[in-house]
Amino acid sequence: MARKKSSTSSKVPPVASPVTTKKPVLVIQTAVSLATLSLAIFVAKDELTPLFGGLAATLCLKLTVIVLLASFTFLPVGEPLGDSRIPLLSGLVCIAPPAFHWLSSWTARLGNPVLGPLLAYTPVLAPVVYLTLDGVRVLTTGRSRTINALVIIAIATVSIRSQKAWSSVPFGRIFSPPILLIVFGWLITATGFLSETTLKQGIVAAKKARKNILSPIIFPVLATLFALSLPPTRLHSLPYVHPNGLLRILSSTPSVTGRIIVGEDYTHGFRFLRADHSLLGGVWIGDNHLAKMDKDAVYARDKNNVRLGDSIYSAFVLQEAARLQEKETPHKDALIIGLGAGIAAQAFMQHGISTSIVEIDPAVYHAARDYFGMPQPSSVNIEDARSWVSRRVASKNETYDIIVHDCFSGGGVPAHLFTSEFWKDLKQVLSSDGIVAVNFAGMIGSDSAKAVFLTLKKSFGQCRVFHDYNPGSPDEKLTSEFINMVFFCSSSSKPLTFRPASRPDYLSSYLREHVLRVFPDREVRADLILGDLENEDDWTLTDERNPLGEWQDKGALDHWRVMRTVLPDYVWATY
Repeated sequence: MARKKSSTSSKVPPVASPVTTKKPVLVIQTAVSLATLSLAIFVAKDELTPLFGGLAATLCLKLTVIVLLASFTFLPVGEPLGDSRIPLLSGLVCIAPPAFHWLSSWTARLGNPVLGPLLAYTPVLAPVVYLTLDGVRVLTTGRSRTINALVIIAIATVSIRSQKAWSSVPFGRIFSPPILLIVFGWLITATGFLSETTLKQGIVAAKKARKNILSPIIFPVLATLFALSLPPTRLHSLPYVHPNGLLRILSSTPSVTGRIIVGEDYTHGFRFLRADHSLLGGVWIGDNHLAKMDKDAVYARDKNNVRLGDSIYSAFVLQEAARLQEKETPHKDALIIGLGAGIAAQAFMQHGISTSIVEIDPAVYHAARDYFGMPQPSSVNIEDARSWVSRRVASKNETYDIIVHDCFSGGGVPAHLFTSEFWKDLKQVLSSDGIVAVNFAGMIGSDSAKAVFLTLKKSFGQCRVFHDYNPGSPDEKLTSEFINMVFFCSSSSKPLTFRPASRPDYLSSYLREHVLRVFPDREVRADLILGDLENEDDWTLTDERNPLGEWQDKGALDHWRVMRTVLPDYVWATY
């Protein structure tokens, strides 16, 4: 009997599936990449603002992001990168902060506040956008162009609108946006391991993944080490001396109105207070720049007992001319809205006037106290002036004889503090025979100057304007320069007049003598500001109609160009 031949089938080892990224993992990777792109946009603005100012840094940023998103979606870009996308994107994200800083430092030297930022952030954002969209393209494979367009619109909208969310994060000098961006770069690396290990099929693939576990992190590790060795992620101990020995940074604080920096420029011999790309004030330092009219005069001193000289700007001394207003009773109380380096506040206190401060940025106040010698004011209010004045009106507290309003920064002013509604409230905080001094920088005869002058005149009844330029300058010169003007206004029934300055008004300061002695010669005629206007009411600024911000955009770019001539490039690039 024949034996039945048993058929034995040899067992075939399971074949590992191709190394592919599963859709759920790809969704996670893409979501993290999109959040990182949003943060990268925020870091681009954060790094460029100290070098270009807020307006120039953001002028083309949104449009550039939209163009990059649309280009890499609808133009031929080749095959998806697969698993190599994650280490590439992670490494580029980690290296982005120093790249932004280095590029902006060099492009700022072109002297163009529009082209410079564009050349600084486009080379960095372009590959980040491309690699981010690589995952999006895989997820939307086979979809119609309409669907792709809607996806891009959604990504652009979320990326741009989420900038406010990043602004609300309490960043500091150590926990900074660049550091957070590097952390997000490593989050991207972590999502790469989801596909590299846990979702690869089979024992062979898992063993192979463990052997190659270092390969996906080599580029991110190198990029991170490189980034941490360079600004802005590399933190210098303060005070920091520039390698050329001509600059010392005493303080650098990210704050409400930007990065507040106190530095010393040894080339010119002064200490300055800087908010991003705008100088808020400064004083002369060093024995060669210190001089008083009286030998026994007392110098202002900082927290380290360093002697400080006169202001580097005469505009702040011009504001002190409010004391020269002729009135029956002496000026007893003063309110400063917008502190800066505290030059006017110090002068009022030296003259025995009780002085209160309203300043939105705590870092500015502490800088004025610690580094510019401002004594302790009668009261300090760290908040927006609009809300503070509104509460003050409601409480019906005592009024002030002098109010100095100086909120100019970065080539512009907060428009909501220049409307007739604000002036109406401020008028109730001012004594009936008091005076308001409003600082404004720009071109005489510009739309901004016209609107500010006419709104103030309509609100208070009478205003006179003075400039800090060379006294006796011809009209052609005055109307062609970017200068500081101070609008002095009063609601008094008596005409607004000023007494001649005398030696006690100078506080032993040669600068004050230079400015106040010829104060009448600095007056700006109303016709130079207004020109030929048919209807003055059309120029009144209100909460509902306030184009002041739009008008100042061009002025902000002009102001940037002026600031580049005040200090050398290495000073602006060091913060």
